[in-house]
Amino acid sequence: INFVVRPWVKTADYWKVYWDLTEKLKVAIDDNGLTIPFPQQDVHIKTNVAASALRSA
Repeated sequence: INFVVRPWVKTADYWKVYWDLTEKLKVAIDDNGLTIPFPQQDVHIKTNVAASALRSA
């Protein structure tokens, strides 16, 4: 799902409205038990060197 919100506000009010809407949307999502998945990649480094040898390097 993609959300696009484009409120029309005075230029002077833009950032206040932007941050207020962002915060209220996040609170509403959390209050309703929704989660937003995000891309994640796990990197596993395999080595034959002992961890103690890596710390002293």
